[in-house]
Amino acid sequence: MTHRSWVALNVIKAVSEFPTGLTTTTLLAMLELKWESYILNQYKGFHCNFSTIQMVYDDRSSLSHALELHVIDWIQLANSQIHRVTLGENFSQLTLDMYLQPKYNMWINYQHDPRFMKGRSLRLISSAKTTSVVRNDGSDIPRHYTVATIPPSQLILIMLTAADKRFVQKEFTDRVRDVGYRNDYCLWLKITIVENTAHISPTPSLNPDDGPRLTRVDIHLVDMSAEGTPFVLSLYDKQTQLATMVQRHDYVGLYHPGVSTRMTNTQRNQSEIVFELMKDTAIFLMPEKEAREAKLNKVNLVSGITLVESFDSNGKQPIMERDEEGFMDCSLYKSRIYINDLEPCMINVTLLGKVVAVAENNPYIREEDDKRMDRYAMKIADSTGTIDITLWEDVGRLSRRQVKQGQYVILSGLHTSNRSRTNDGYVWYVNGSTVCNTEIYNVSSLHGLLTSVDFRSVMPLWYAKEVNLDSFQLEAGFAFRFQAGLF
Repeated sequence: MTHRSWVALNVIKAVSEFPTGLTTTTLLAMLELKWESYILNQYKGFHCNFSTIQMVYDDRSSLSHALELHVIDWIQLANSQIHRVTLGENFSQLTLDMYLQPKYNMWINYQHDPRFMKGRSLRLISSAKTTSVVRNDGSDIPRHYTVATIPPSQLILIMLTAADKRFVQKEFTDRVRDVGYRNDYCLWLKITIVENTAHISPTPSLNPDDGPRLTRVDIHLVDMSAEGTPFVLSLYDKQTQLATMVQRHDYVGLYHPGVSTRMTNTQRNQSEIVFELMKDTAIFLMPEKEAREAKLNKVNLVSGITLVESFDSNGKQPIMERDEEGFMDCSLYKSRIYINDLEPCMINVTLLGKVVAVAENNPYIREEDDKRMDRYAMKIADSTGTIDITLWEDVGRLSRRQVKQGQYVILSGLHTSNRSRTNDGYVWYVNGSTVCNTEIYNVSSLHGLLTSVDFRSVMPLWYAKEVNLDSFQLEAGFAFRFQAGLF
């Protein structure tokens, strides 16, 4: 069964992109392509579509490629510190050569295990090949004519497995609470959120030789301490491609990241500590399954979360099981989510409802640092009840411009908070923000629903009134009354 929220959301997106209208055939074709990509991403756990080595050989453009390969062997070039690494893939005999950035030399020559990189999987972003390849007919042809070479890349994720437990314990010993402004920290961290939306604003670089960065994607992480202090790893411009190769719950080893000293307002609102990738930074990645097998995973990530059983004290059956951290990831839920399905600690919630009320900005001042955050409220209703939704910062400002009382909206990327105790008992809240990848679509104002013949549902005005519809489509003309002498 197809995910109903996914279908509704992607239909609305398609109609928004084509205000002049769509046919059913065109829409179904678009949905089919998106669904194939969605299912593949669900299977892989991340959004990257990897190229094959054959695609690199065949490509005559200057486009970059995302690759997932393993290290076959390497040699050190004469009279230099540069290594040429031979890379392969599991399903073909083709290989690639890549000159490795010097910052990776210590792992190629890892003092505690000289074979550490042998057979190691890498995920990387590569520019186009730098050599033209000819068929090897058995004659003595130099290697660079028969094996494609790709240039050095700064964008590499070194993959770890459960067998690397000792390596992690030996190399990544720092904790976030000890972070100052050095650049030699080694941290073992868990990914909690990978933002889908890029921030577009000039950001100063830690490297004075670099100009301002324009595009930023944030990855939210916590360390292994009991406090679970959240912080952000910001990726800029070309680095943002790395975000497509990781997912929530993965574990990251950050070797020598930079600590940002000049942050944007959105970064300050998210975390007091923001890491960046420097020229010497190396990133190691371990999938959640491997981390659990090695017992390197974080337990009880959600600080102060109440017992799951107490969430359902009203006797209502939960719509799905919670993960080991106590969250319900609603992106995996196949049916529509209604307001009365909501519970504490849900993520990736999509709701369709009528806007009952909207409120002006009611700024929130964080007590710990006196930071001001814009906060907008919206109340929506569906057939099961009403709910107040708090929309923060950019998402809230956008909602205030686009949505009016009485209109129907789809909100995706919502999350519900943990329960907190008040004088009136336990309460929890529904929130939306850029961090949560929240998006808002005004169904009532979509021109594409009127211009798409197959989606129109035109009815007489008397019928809409008789059945008490508050949202309907009708076809009408203009009537004018003229009086002689007015013009």
